[in-house]
Amino acid sequence: MYENEILVSGQWEEGTKEKALNTLKEKGVVLLEIKDSLLTPSSSLPREISLQLVQNYNRETDTVQLDVKELGVTRKPKLGNGKTNVHFEPYGSRIHQALSTLSMENHVHELVTTYLGKDCILSETGLSITRPGGDGLEWHADGYEGECTVIMSLDDVEMDQGPLGLVCGSHLAYDRSEVEDFDDEIQKIVSTCPITWYPYRAGVPVIFDGRTLHSAKPNLSDKFRVIFWWIYCTKRH
Repeated sequence: MYENEILVSGQWEEGTKEKALNTLKEKGVVLLEIKDSLLTPSSSLPREISLQLVQNYNRETDTVQLDVKELGVTRKPKLGNGKTNVHFEPYGSRIHQALSTLSMENHVHELVTTYLGKDCILSETGLSITRPGGDGLEWHADGYEGECTVIMSLDDVEMDQGPLGLVCGSHLAYDRSEVEDFDDEIQKIVSTCPITWYPYRAGVPVIFDGRTLHSAKPNLSDKFRVIFWWIYCTKRH
């Protein structure tokens, strides 16, 4: 699984910061397991929301039931059978503010800002909910140079719930502007490179470059999988 190659743990001090930054630069991804900052008080509202979504999930229509206005939801696209993304309004949304604060408390914001540059901003937050039996995601990249994605679960995720797949170093393996068929290029890289499967640990964020190839396996368990995500980009994007 090669997980140890991208795991940085311990106290948040200069040596740890440097290791996390270098891992992100070299591998295009880092797992940040920092003591005393895994699940801070700011995670209470996201946890409350995730529990509500699971409890109120409509199995008959296979849809997420939520108060769009109350939560400041801008859209909630389905990404396949039993899989939905929920996007939060970045201005005035309580849940976005809580997630923004959480990213500062667990040192994600500091690391990403150092990696992308001081002109980077938190452009969007949201969550992904996958019901038991829900689909996974095909291999893809979220963006381009100058962008980062952060994903975190508030609970431990078992392998049969659908782990996150990552191709470490893939952010440097291609130039999207020079590739004619990007889907074909993705398959070439995935078929020849080692894959890391990360089943999520509670409160441990995975931070990756927008160019890093990743996917998700389907949820084969009898439990829901809820993960929160943050999108960072430089202002020029």
